[in-house]
Amino acid sequence: MSNNGADVCGQVGSNWVHASGLGVDGIRQHCERLSETYETPFHMAGYAMVEALRELNIEKVALNAVCHWPAWWQGTVGFLKEAGFDVVWAGNFVDQGFIATREECDAQIWCFDGYLATKFMA
Repeated sequence: MSNNGADVCGQVGSNWVHASGLGVDGIRQHCERLSETYETPFHMAGYAMVEALRELNIEKVALNAVCHWPAWWQGTVGFLKEAGFDVVWAGNFVDQGFIATREECDAQIWCFDGYLATKFMA
């Protein structure tokens, strides 16, 4: 990515930070190492979330996991807790009753009507 002249490189998808098994400090070190090696800032979505919450002095978090499978959002909850945040609620569309079953959610192949984003955060 850096060879293409990008000013910054990033990884999208918050789940990769906990899927790696590196933990919060390991992910920070991983991002620093890639940034230094390729002389281009590298950010991971899940760790950028931690950095932003820390910068804003946030202590309590509610995690809107939209369509993610339980194992995914539970991993993100663990990562946020390891980073020192109090996760007061976490769940997805099924948990809040906007979609009846996990199978119905999966059948939509991550394509959802926009109204769900507004309803989910209410």
